[in-house]
Amino acid sequence: MKTVTIIGGSGARNTLKALRKIKNIKINNIVTMFDSGGSTGYLRKKFGIYALGDLRDRILAVSENEALRDISSQRIEMEGINHNVGNLLLYSLVKEYDKDYLKIAKGIDPKLFP
Repeated sequence: MKTVTIIGGSGARNTLKALRKIKNIKINNIVTMFDSGGSTGYLRKKFGIYALGDLRDRILAVSENEALRDISSQRIEMEGINHNVGNLLLYSLVKEYDKDYLKIAKGIDPKLFP
């Protein structure tokens, strides 16, 4: 079964978590990347990149890699901002690999990007 979701906020995370439990499903999610708050907003403004928080949230919602979910949801304080480790990981992939960062992320959890 194939599905496409176009939804934002915490509703997206919960919907994707529920869909993840269905056997033999391929989930495609269209993610808006306009978040301007917290860690995401800081990274977006400081480095001129698009907002990564919603993308991180959707990746983790469908990931079966529990260690990745746990590590990525931790927070660390840096420059007065409480950053989500997953945002920093995605930012480092964007910085290192530019437009190929999602191909690299696939190596971290191949089921995320079939």
